[in-house]
Amino acid sequence: MVSWRSLLSLLLLAAGAAGAVESNRIVLRVNDRIATLREYESRREERLGMILHDPGLGESERRQLVEEVGRATMKELFDELLILSRAQQLRIIVTRDQLARAMTSTRERYGLSSEAEFAAALAQSGLSIDLYRARLEKQLQWQEVIGREVQPRIKVDEEAVQRFYREHVEEFRLPERIELQELVVREQARPDAEALAALAAQIRDRLAAGEAIADVAASHAASGETSGLVELGWVQRGELDAALEGAAWALEPGEVSAPVPARGGLHILRVVAREPARVRPLQEVRERIEMIEENRQYEQEMKRYLAELTARAYVAENLPSDAVGYRELAPPAEVDLLAPIPRPEATPEPETPIP
Repeated sequence: MVSWRSLLSLLLLAAGAAGAVESNRIVLRVNDRIATLREYESRREERLGMILHDPGLGESERRQLVEEVGRATMKELFDELLILSRAQQLRIIVTRDQLARAMTSTRERYGLSSEAEFAAALAQSGLSIDLYRARLEKQLQWQEVIGREVQPRIKVDEEAVQRFYREHVEEFRLPERIELQELVVREQARPDAEALAALAAQIRDRLAAGEAIADVAASHAASGETSGLVELGWVQRGELDAALEGAAWALEPGEVSAPVPARGGLHILRVVAREPARVRPLQEVRERIEMIEENRQYEQEMKRYLAELTARAYVAENLPSDAVGYRELAPPAEVDLLAPIPRPEATPEPETPIP
């Protein structure tokens, strides 16, 4: 007769085996690449943690991302499997030396001097060295595929640059601005307001007569009567304290304001230079426009490329309920398996290991 203890042990073993089978259930297959429920759930929890602890997110945005976390995770997995399957077709191989160099480069980029420090830093993020190495290998394969098959499609020509400049010219308009210096006569420099005003007027007269503001500041700062020379730099309308705004913008280059009561004492302002409002010329913003246009084309070509791979792929799904509908989401600009790594240049020979 089987005792109740033996029966309970059998039931627990069966439940554990069933749980293991369920966690290893294949939820997505793309060609010869698969993703299991365990991998999906791990990625989902990792993504959810990042969303919940991101201080830059507003509540409505955070709520929306939480609602989409299942679909977004499955979309990331789907795109990753597409690209890694293509890497296999192209016979892209990451050698041990290449992977070791990439690991060392990552460690050094974060200022970690030893493998032990690297392992400890990864552990704080819930990662092991082995898991990070596996993700890094996938990231390198991903980048090589994109470098070969997407990057060559991106062509930022002169016509595109000039068209963007014409259509967004208001974005390159700079408002009027002044370069400003300041000297503060401290409240505690004199025992009463009248004596303080007299000292400030004396200092202002010296500046108006042409003495260098740095020299005047130095002569009074040692005794604590004034601040040192404060270089406020370039300012636009509305950026100053309301008490100082009117006085500053009434000045021409080289002129000095009357003492202005404000926080800390009496402020004396000097305008160094003044620039009228202007539109930045194309040559000043060309690099920025080229980067914007390259990113726009990259997102466009990436979406097209993933659609091409999807059309040729064998796809089988056994999705968790919260991942249903994942294909409706827009593709990411780049799957972030790790910290961002720059996209590589295209390489000519798909049969060889990556350089």
